[in-house]
Amino acid sequence: MDFKLSEQQNVLKSMVKELALNQLEPNATRIDEEAEFPAENVQKMKELMLLGMTISPDFGGAGMDTVSYVVAMEELSKKCLSTAMVFFIQNSLVAGTILREGTQEQKAKWLPELASGAKLGAFGVEDSFTNESPLEARRDGDGWVLTGTMPMVFNAPDAQTMVVCAKTGQDEKKVLRSLFVLDMGADGVEPGNPEETMGIRGVRCAPVTFNDCKLGADSLIGEENKGDALVDNTIRSANIPIAAAGVGISQESLDQSISYSKERVQFGRPISSFQAIQWKLVKMATEIESARLLTYQAAVKADSGEDFSKEAAMARCFSSEMAAWAAVEAIQVHGGFGYTKEAVVERHFRDSRVLSILEGTAEGQKERIAGILLR
Repeated sequence: MDFKLSEQQNVLKSMVKELALNQLEPNATRIDEEAEFPAENVQKMKELMLLGMTISPDFGGAGMDTVSYVVAMEELSKKCLSTAMVFFIQNSLVAGTILREGTQEQKAKWLPELASGAKLGAFGVEDSFTNESPLEARRDGDGWVLTGTMPMVFNAPDAQTMVVCAKTGQDEKKVLRSLFVLDMGADGVEPGNPEETMGIRGVRCAPVTFNDCKLGADSLIGEENKGDALVDNTIRSANIPIAAAGVGISQESLDQSISYSKERVQFGRPISSFQAIQWKLVKMATEIESARLLTYQAAVKADSGEDFSKEAAMARCFSSEMAAWAAVEAIQVHGGFGYTKEAVVERHFRDSRVLSILEGTAEGQKERIAGILLR
């Protein structure tokens, strides 16, 4: 399988890399320390049409393929995972769901402003589908009324558009849910105070309470009571850019470790000359390249129209767990300095942990993979 990038993809890579170096990297520490939404970074992404890169040109987007998306996600994640997550939520979770599951009318209504970045998205679903639901939608004539609180919604305090999953029925075995799209400025929608999160602190996470929020019939995405399946489709596709984020932040952990090991002198020579350090760097590089190849394989399959479920889950599972491990190894290479806030790799460790729990856990992906292998 040939993973050589096209000329257009190489141009994209250079453009996003320049953005990451000149805009994201200088602001990343401040964004983390102050839990500040990366507004300036988002504005730059708007100008480069990155917030609509996967949206069809019919609705104002760039219409780029999955491999291009992976290229951009990796470069953004190297320098500021918070900014990369805003990019991911917009393209995969919100616009991607509407583009894949919505009606033509819904696409025409919601996608152009998402593509331009005029509106940012938030995605509200439960961590796992159980027989309990924090949010309920009941019929109100032709429309719906939403009541309840969806906890821990990333981007909620800064978004204008939201895709949310709510209980709409019950059968003998389980709760039935449906998917809705709505304006965050609608009556009865109240984002709460942002949570103090461990990592990706620039993507502010808050509960969203719905106090008898009335929605029109055109707010329902797909069929009633089919929300779980639609969300699963979204997560299946989202596994690929999440894997790319793991590759990106891991590569930066390695790059920081190589640079520091050449500068840090012990016993009269750089620690990069010690075999113990060299083996750590070699192991990190090998694991990162393995994750990158798994991710590109899944992206190529997605672009070719093949079933990519297994490959995407494998890439996500391996890359997300590897990212946290690579950050720990990078801290070890940096020694005591790596344990301080001044070290970039300390932030990478905290940021990387979200990749194994965001929109489905690594354990959930292992169940997906096992189900495919054993069916």
